[in-house]
Amino acid sequence: MFLCYGNYIHANNECAVMISRQGVFNAHGLQTEIVEQWNIQGMLMAGSVAELSVAIRLMEAAYASSGRNVGLYVNANTPTAHGITSAAARGGVRVVVPPSFPQGYGAEYTTFRTYTIVLEATFGGSGVAGGLVSWSEVVGFQGTGGPRWGYLQPMQGPPQRQLFSETSTLWMFQQGSAVGLGVYPSPSPPLSPADEHGELRRVDFEVPADNSHHRRVSWSYTFESHASLVGQPREQTIN
Repeated sequence: MFLCYGNYIHANNECAVMISRQGVFNAHGLQTEIVEQWNIQGMLMAGSVAELSVAIRLMEAAYASSGRNVGLYVNANTPTAHGITSAAARGGVRVVVPPSFPQGYGAEYTTFRTYTIVLEATFGGSGVAGGLVSWSEVVGFQGTGGPRWGYLQPMQGPPQRQLFSETSTLWMFQQGSAVGLGVYPSPSPPLSPADEHGELRRVDFEVPADNSHHRRVSWSYTFESHASLVGQPREQTIN
């Protein structure tokens, strides 16, 4: 059995491959990702130090780039159950630990060289692509509809309180954000479209710094009316 990374083929039975998988969960208990790690430990063999140096350089060059397929094979045409197609993983197969050489005692680097390599790949969890990872919305109100007054500042003397109008308008503010898995969720629609100040509407799309596979959208609406404004934050099911 041999390991193949891209076009680089390890010698038959040259290395051992330990595979682990770890689920990543959000605050709602939804498994958003699965991280698969391949811990590769092996030994290069050659007839001389010079030949061993060539073999080391070839292996280092092969693992200098991420984004290649990896798999265990019985022979050239028979893959095993262990393999990753890089295009199927989020961000592709990543070389997180390039060829490293942890042993330095004894006859190391005479006719053999011990090495380790670590590869990682991230896949979607049990959550459906486009499903909500998080959702929040706040609705606030400003004003009572009562008299509108203020102070007039004369050139001399103290400020003078003035009645500007016997009634005033009422304001409502709607703000929120949502995070989707792989795609941007739709923002919550305005609660009172006829009373919205369209020129003040704001919708932002963001890739959170902590996870490039999440997509965040946030929204902000402003409403004004002479009559009472009514609205409550919308709720969404995290799936």
